[in-house]
Amino acid sequence: MAKSSPKKQTRAPLHPDTQALLFLAAGFLTLISLASFVHLAPKENWLGPFGYFLAFGLIYIFGLGSFFLPLYFIRMGIRCLIRQKQPRSPHDFGYFFIFLSSICLLCTAIADQFPKNAQNLEKKVVSEK
Repeated sequence: MAKSSPKKQTRAPLHPDTQALLFLAAGFLTLISLASFVHLAPKENWLGPFGYFLAFGLIYIFGLGSFFLPLYFIRMGIRCLIRQKQPRSPHDFGYFFIFLSSICLLCTAIADQFPKNAQNLEKKVVSEK
């Protein structure tokens, strides 16, 4: 007599409305955090220290291109709300990060070409002095 193996429990996927709510909340909170970011002033961030460090990390890694990350989350939330089928391939996510890295390189090239215009963003961007 063969022993039956224990059944593997599969986790049910989240309801599309729940996914949409999570994507939209993450997008709007990240956007608020980035919009209210002031370098070396965590108390001025609208989401407090958590928002400051979230925005600091994103701006440190992606620079001004980090403002596209919450827009991507909001786009994904809207797609869930209108019940548009989510692409499950890594291509959509991969293309977004290719776009994001291209924007980062473009912003760096523009800042090097026009340093006087880059000084206007001194409080919004983490940079070496």
